[in-house]
Amino acid sequence: MLCERLGRVANAKGEYDTSLKWYQKSLEIDMRTRPSDHVNIGRTYNSIGNVHGNKGDRGRALESYNRAVSLFKQAHDENHPHLAGFYNNIGNIYQEEKKYFEALDFYEKSLGIQENHLPPD
Repeated sequence: MLCERLGRVANAKGEYDTSLKWYQKSLEIDMRTRPSDHVNIGRTYNSIGNVHGNKGDRGRALESYNRAVSLFKQAHDENHPHLAGFYNNIGNIYQEEKKYFEALDFYEKSLGIQENHLPPD
């Protein structure tokens, strides 16, 4: 948990390589101590995707986001709120790549999940 926070701080400071090292350390610890489908592991892959996106490496960002989605789906249903954020991030990458139809698809998935979690009127 501390490693993940240090990764977040380094990312916010623009120290992307340092951030990736902290997130990788967090993953190593979590993979040794938690089941492979644990929520923290999916979130850490999402955070790694954010760092790669900040570095301009869309391909690696997309790989990390897809890994987060894959791991998350192993343990949670298709409408888990975290998946909305992951899908939104994937949509952002496709939008940056001017792949608008793919972006729209992921934005719609994200929106659908968010709508399912709105409080009742």
